[in-house]
Parts: sequence; C-alpha cells; structure tokens
Amino acid sequence: MSRPTVAEVYHYRRYVNGAMLDLLSDIKLCSEEVINKVILGCNHEQQHQVLFFTDLKYSWFKNPLYPVYSSNDNNHNAQVIEINDSQCEAWVEINSGVYDIGFDEKNERSKLDGFSFDNETPQHQQYIHDVSVSNYLVTNKEYLTFMEDDGYQRSELWLLDAWAELQNTNKKHAPLYWLKQDGQWFEYSLHGLLSLNLEQPVCHISAYEADAFARWKECRLPTEFEWEVFSHLTEKSSQQSFLEGEQFHPYVELFGAPIAKGNVWQWTSSAYSPYPGFKTAIGAIGEYNGKFMCNQLVLKGGSCVTSKNHYRDTHRNFFYPPDQWQFSGLRLAK
Repeated sequence: MSRPTVAEVYHYRRYVNGAMLDLLSDIKLCSEEVINKVILGCNHEQQHQVLFFTDLKYSWFKNPLYPVYSSNDNNHNAQVIEINDSQCEAWVEINSGVYDIGFDEKNERSKLDGFSFDNETPQHQQYIHDVSVSNYLVTNKEYLTFMEDDGYQRSELWLLDAWAELQNTNKKHAPLYWLKQDGQWFEYSLHGLLSLNLEQPVCHISAYEADAFARWKECRLPTEFEWEVFSHLTEKSSQQSFLEGEQFHPYVELFGAPIAKGNVWQWTSSAYSPYPGFKTAIGAIGEYNGKFMCNQLVLKGGSCVTSKNHYRDTHRNFFYPPDQWQFSGLRLAK
C-alpha cells in the first residue's frame, strides 16, 4: 500500500492544528460538548503515542540488526533498585470489606484533578475478601527461575487455552524480547540488544504466562478491584514506602514516566467488562471502549512509555490474554 510522504504528513498536521486553533478561539463554537470531545481526543492521542513505541519496538525487533532508538543507556542500570529475596516477600494486607471502585465523576475534587475514560465509570462498590498483594513487581530473575524449573513444560501450571497456545510450534517459551545467545540471555529494548538485567521487572509477557507464573509461586493474579484498592491504600499510607518498593524498566528517563504504580502494566484476572450502570455513549464515541468489552483482561498501573497524566488508580487498560507486545508484567496476590 502507498503511504504519504513526510512532507504530506507535516502538511496534514499543520492543517489539523490550524483548524483546531480556529475552533478553540471561537467562543461561539466552543460549547462544553466540543471542549469535552477535544479533551477526549487529546487523551486518545496520548494512547497513540504509547502505541507508537510498542509498535516501533516490535517492528525493529524483527530486524536482525536490532536497531537502537536511543543510544543513551545510562538509565538501564541507574534506575534499577536491587532487591533481595526477603524484600520480595513484602506484602500489603487488604482487609475484607466494601470499597469504592472507579472514577468518581460526581466528586468536585475529581473534576479538578482531571480526565477519565468512560470505562472507568461509574464509580461503584465492590466487596473484597481478605487478600495480600505484593509490594514488588516480579523480576526477570524470578521469571528466569520459573523457566529453568520447566515452567513452560508443566501443563498443571497453565490454563487450558494457554496450554493449547503453547503447543504452537512457533511459540517461543520466553518473554517476547528475550534472546539466548551463547548460553547468555539478552533482552531487546529501544536502547538496542542488552544483557538481561535480572533486577528489572519482567516485561512483555502474556496474561497466560503471568497466570502460570503465579500458580508456580502458589499465588494468583490480583483482580482489578484488589489492585485498585492496593494502589490507593499504599499511596495513602506511605507514598515514599511505595516508591521504594518499585523497580524500573530501562526507559524511565527517556520517556519521563512517573515512578508510582510500577513501570510495566500489570495483568489482573479480571475480565474487561462494563461497570454496573455503564452506558455506551451515543454516536462514534460510543465505539471508543464499549465495543471492546469482550474476551479481554484488564491491566492496571502504567508502563515506562505511559503519559504521566494516565497514571491513576482507576485507569483500565485491556488486551487479549495471549498478547505479549504491550509493556506488561505482573505483581502477585494471595
């Protein structure tokens, strides 16, 4: 298929910018509905920016030369917090009870704090049983131990659909960007092909892999509701403690990601479905989220390429269980 030239792309961009500035400068045309649509469009464009990096990384990984997006790999090691096995056992206890889940559109403070997508609403109550959620993301070191313990060969660890997926002869039994050369593991990144850093959070794993690892650890994935309560309670009780409990992926300085919530999206066991009382918007905007509420799982948190203002407890990302190409990892619950 033909593609526009670079000059044509910039010409189109200038046209769109000019038309939007004309619209926003005309007070007669700038109704609340128009402004809300513009805000939604800006936030949607930030989602596109995330996908630019995920797609770029995936495409370049297919190149045998393993191209480098940025040669500055100082943050590959500088941002990593080394943790020992005893620290990995740090758990946040959540007592059973009824908790508010989702973005509170009616709260005046929420309106001041900013934007939410429609799938984060309406806020509703959810009962949660006693649960412990790990304060740490699962690391490459832990995941490598799972692999060395024949994790990919043990059918008892895998869901039925996941096991069927594994039988595909083209399926690599490792996270997406891991490569083994001369007995040593490497990981492709936007800084090129680097030696696998064992202390970084494992990234680019599917929900099937995350679930199998959790079973291997005699744990499970948290539900999206448990994750949201965990994140809210931990930040509320001690922001500094929460930050010290996070590890980072090697693009933090490059993309300016915040250090809260973890720097990989985290799989949950929750099906991506509408909250009670959710109503699909009328018109084209109604296809934005509602049409995708089928056969996908929710991810929470954010990644090293997520826009800063998209890091919020209520944000719901969603992908199909076999997908690996998103910056996805996991934390455990029990």
